[in-house]
Amino acid sequence: MDLANISQDSLDKIDTIQRDPENNHKNIGVNDQVPLCKKRLKPMLEAHHPKRILAFFGDNLLGASEAEIKNQFDRLIKTVKDYGTDPRNCYIMTPTYEMDVLEKRNVPAKNLANTLKVVKAIKAAAGNDCQVIDSVELMSDSALLLQTQLLKRVQSEGMSGCLGPSGNDNIHVCGEAAKDLAGRVCGLLRQP
Repeated sequence: MDLANISQDSLDKIDTIQRDPENNHKNIGVNDQVPLCKKRLKPMLEAHHPKRILAFFGDNLLGASEAEIKNQFDRLIKTVKDYGTDPRNCYIMTPTYEMDVLEKRNVPAKNLANTLKVVKAIKAAAGNDCQVIDSVELMSDSALLLQTQLLKRVQSEGMSGCLGPSGNDNIHVCGEAAKDLAGRVCGLLRQP
């Protein structure tokens, strides 16, 4: 797939849903019912005027080539840069370690090689235009990681926090893992 030649209009063919903020499992709008400022970056920036931008969705590209991943993030960073965001206020967070799964995982592409491929492509795209939060590195000393296997998370007490299809995808950061990751990222963002 040549992502460089995809028109902006074709991106609106992607199924987009809007969830009820009170009941995350309920869809309250799909496709054309979802406002543009909730499904495309440029209208989102224009509608909300953020001072800082943090993008995190690299796991969605695990099966793509490094060139495709870099192209996607080149376009994202160009949009942020064109908006006038200072590189000190632009952050892209890379994928991190695997999640526990309830049974057979349904995303076999989540492995160290693919994760590091995405990290490398994001870093190449970001250059000096956006800061990269390397989540693999950030979480390397987490108590939730097995020290013998870089991306394997320790089974934590109680439920993982992932329900439905996310329970087996070994990607979604849930429960104690989400709390640990969010705390570390917030710590970085609070630094002057």
